[in-house]
Amino acid sequence: LQTKQEKPCHYGVTNCCVFVFFSLLFMGFKLWPPSSMVLAIKQFKSKRYRSSVANGLRRQKRDWVIPPINVPENSRGPFPHMLVRLRAHAVDMNGNQVENPIDLYIYVIDMNDNRPDFLNQVYNGSVAEGSKPGSSVMQVTATDADDSTTANGMVRYRILSQSPHSPIPNMFTINSETGDIVTVAAGLDREFMSQYTIIVQATDMEGNLNFGLSNTATALISITDINDNPPELTFSGEVPENRVNVVVTNLTVLDRDQPHSPNWNAVYRIVSGDPSGHFTIRTNPVTNEGIIKCTILKNMLSLIHPSI
Repeated sequence: LQTKQEKPCHYGVTNCCVFVFFSLLFMGFKLWPPSSMVLAIKQFKSKRYRSSVANGLRRQKRDWVIPPINVPENSRGPFPHMLVRLRAHAVDMNGNQVENPIDLYIYVIDMNDNRPDFLNQVYNGSVAEGSKPGSSVMQVTATDADDSTTANGMVRYRILSQSPHSPIPNMFTINSETGDIVTVAAGLDREFMSQYTIIVQATDMEGNLNFGLSNTATALISITDINDNPPELTFSGEVPENRVNVVVTNLTVLDRDQPHSPNWNAVYRIVSGDPSGHFTIRTNPVTNEGIIKCTILKNMLSLIHPSI
């Protein structure tokens, strides 16, 4: 009579009993996201393999796997808060520790509690008159102390207002991510409008105006001069005969370019009408006037609209 041979159990080793005690306690603290923390025990499947002893089986140890605990910042108390109380140990029947210590990770989750902060409250920039659309003007920068890897710290820019509104209300635009301000339309004329004031807003939460926090700064844009206006003058003058080195007339010139700039400073010269060289002309550096003097005169001379 052949009896059925019992197979060894492959879920443990004979003569070993493991006792596990584990307790987890939360007191007065709301976790984010709002869900209960799950303590997972990850068990590795036993891999059977033959040992030097015939029909002997062994199993691989189980490992405790504890997921990270997330808690929000800025709790209002009361303090101290009990986040978690954790006791975990595994011993054999003789009381000897058979498991390694367990690491517990607690991550503080960022909240949107910081407004964007501009590096300056007033920014100064410039652009030449007559610039084409898309010309660079300046850059504004705001930082946010919240986590930059989340929407809480992601800042977006927009222009709230432009003053004055001439020639159109939207002469400039801003890159929402970089803060670069550029021209969006033609028509900048320093002689007509020499400066613009722009109010820029920075908003976190990727610019969401319903949930994001905002701050503002001022951008002052100066329109720089280019030489786009010729001087305009008309004059007449006379001097008695037999007088030399006397002023015949002062030429007053009108130039709408930036005063006392190279575009405004006039340089005079006589190009025709005085073949004998009876007259000289020079520029008054303060008033920008042209001063004509006679050098040799024998008869009464009259100057009416000469070419200069």
